[in-house]
Amino acid sequence: MILATATVALATMSCTGNAESNATGGDTTATEQTTEATQADPVWDIDFPKNLKIDVEQGQNVLVPLRYFTYAEEGHTISKYCRLAHEQVKEVRPEGVIVDHIKGVVVPNAVVVPIPTGQTAQEGDIIVTWLQKGGGDLQRAIVTDASNPKQPKIVYTDLDWKEDGKGFANKYENFEVEENSFYVLKPGEWMPGASVVRKHDTHADEWVYYRLVHEADGKVLLMDVTNNSHVFPKSECKLVDLNKDIKVGDKVWYVFVSGFINKGGEVTKVDKKKGLVWLKDQWDKETICSILEVTKEL
Repeated sequence: MILATATVALATMSCTGNAESNATGGDTTATEQTTEATQADPVWDIDFPKNLKIDVEQGQNVLVPLRYFTYAEEGHTISKYCRLAHEQVKEVRPEGVIVDHIKGVVVPNAVVVPIPTGQTAQEGDIIVTWLQKGGGDLQRAIVTDASNPKQPKIVYTDLDWKEDGKGFANKYENFEVEENSFYVLKPGEWMPGASVVRKHDTHADEWVYYRLVHEADGKVLLMDVTNNSHVFPKSECKLVDLNKDIKVGDKVWYVFVSGFINKGGEVTKVDKKKGLVWLKDQWDKETICSILEVTKEL
């Protein structure tokens, strides 16, 4: 499923046609600053280590909850709204960071995703970045041209691709990302931005689809397709494999609305370079999924 709009890039998940140095671990770099955090943090209503250690520096690009500075006054909590978007670090503290557009508020480390500097990519890599000409939301993308490995060209895999060329992913086809604005997802590693699934509580034939924010203490902090956050034991969850050799004729699990299902799912066409898979859905209609929204096994 590829997302339908750029401004709400995480709000709706299903394949098009059904419905329209690394980033983890390390010690926190604390700086001696005098800036006061003048506003209270929002209610931390999840059972997850708020001040886990991350590797981040002043001036670095990060992904943090959008409009975090309004959470307290508007009654938001992390469990109900955790839409990650691009910011730049103004100040680092042991418990979190202060970023350019959220003045005076410390964003807890648990919802800060650092973008390491000096990263490079190869063609076919899946990267974590943000929508660089749009709302700034967290996005994954596939590298289509790595002639300049520090500024590769990409196709966004979390935006919708349409045959008529009018999808948001089409609009940004072969977009060149900025230097120091991405990192590569590594197969089998629980990295922020990785696709994670958990068995549906009531639908035995469905796996709910999430993005990983962080893992700590045997738990995972996940973001669902409506930007709510959830904490589960890591043992209840699975990474969705990045090393896929999807071919025409394969039967696959694919994302419909908010979870992976295996109703229909016969692959009819694959564009490996752009990370696109065409398949017949549960109603025998052809639909387009990103490579991150299909898998052979769960």
